[in-house]
Parts: sequence; C-alpha cells; structure tokens
Amino acid sequence: LPQLLRQQLGPRAAIGFFLHIPFPAFEVFRALPWRRAIVEGLLGADLVGFHTYDDVLHFLEAVRRLTGVSDHVGRITWDGRVVAVDAFPMGIDVERWGGAGGRADVREQMARVRQQLGSTRVVLCVDRLDYSKGIPQRLEAFERFLERHPEFRERVTMVMVAVPSREQVPAYRALKREVDERVSRINGRYGTLGWMPIRYLYRSLPFAALAALYRVAD
Repeated sequence: LPQLLRQQLGPRAAIGFFLHIPFPAFEVFRALPWRRAIVEGLLGADLVGFHTYDDVLHFLEAVRRLTGVSDHVGRITWDGRVVAVDAFPMGIDVERWGGAGGRADVREQMARVRQQLGSTRVVLCVDRLDYSKGIPQRLEAFERFLERHPEFRERVTMVMVAVPSREQVPAYRALKREVDERVSRINGRYGTLGWMPIRYLYRSLPFAALAALYRVAD
C-alpha cells in the first residue's frame, strides 16, 4: 500500500506505515513468494514503524538480503528518498493506572472481588479473544497445573477476561467455542461447591473493575 500511494501521490507525499504485529526473522519471512514485493512496498513509506527493536532489525535484515541495500542508523536510501525505520512501543496512561488504588470506586470493586474470590491466590489474564493470544494453551497449562499439584486446588483462581473481537469471523467464533468448552471442562472437573477454578468473563470491563482486578491479582 505505501508503494501504491507513492505512485499515486508522488515523492512529496508524507507516508507513514506502522505494523501492529511482529515482523518475522528472515528465515521465516523468506518463505513468502511475495517477500521482495512486500519489502519494496513498505519502502514506499517515509517512516516504517514497529513495536520493538527486534522487529526493526528483522525488517532491516530482510531489506538488505532482498534488495542489497543496507541501512545507516535505521535510515535507508531508496528510490531517491530516505526511509526511516524505528520502534514505537505502545505505552499506557501511567498516572491514571498508578493512582487507581486511591479511587473510591476502585477500592469498592476490590472489596467486592475479594469477597467473591475469598482468600485464594488470583491469576489474572486480560486479552482480546484472538487466536494470537494463546488462550487455549494457557487454559491447558492451568489444567495441567491443577492435575499435577492437587495441593493447590481451592487455593488459586484464574480470572480470565476475554474481550470480544471480530465475532462475525468464523475463525473467531470457533475460538470462542473452544475456550468456552475448555473452561467448562476444567470447572466441571475440579470445581467444588465453594470454589471455581476459572472465573471467565467474556466482555470488556470498565476502568474501575479492571483496575481492581489488577490490584487484587497475585
């Protein structure tokens, strides 16, 4: 897309591209039949951004291996232009989250959570319901933990917050069915009248409720 925009808008256009997912190492990336076309397409941008410096290095290596052009401190001269490549990690509102414990609504939610979960240790998972998050594998790991360490049953609770995502896509609906079934099986196998191994919340939570869970979690 950056290359197509460059062809339409000309050299003066300011084009930025940010990749929200990891850029693979060249050993993986080179398996793509369109590897060179993808790299040249991205070089149509003036700025190519990634989450981490590992992703930056993977991209720069792909450029060098596929085009023969090396970078200079993250700058690539391409098609008469300078293309900058850098990492821009996502951040959070530190002051808002750091000061959440002083809010009355958060303290109220914390007390409610503690009342519901009792004295058990809390393992907290918060994710979009996406197949890239490893949620089924995490559930399998927790199930194996309970199986191999019965002394921790009724002493630890996993709170899983799964935020709905792309519910109309068949692959995501299938993932939700798998997660629902795994949670039901684990709770049915190990749950007691006074303890449920997994508290599963399929929804997004307001700030106060989520902040309370973070502060209660072990």
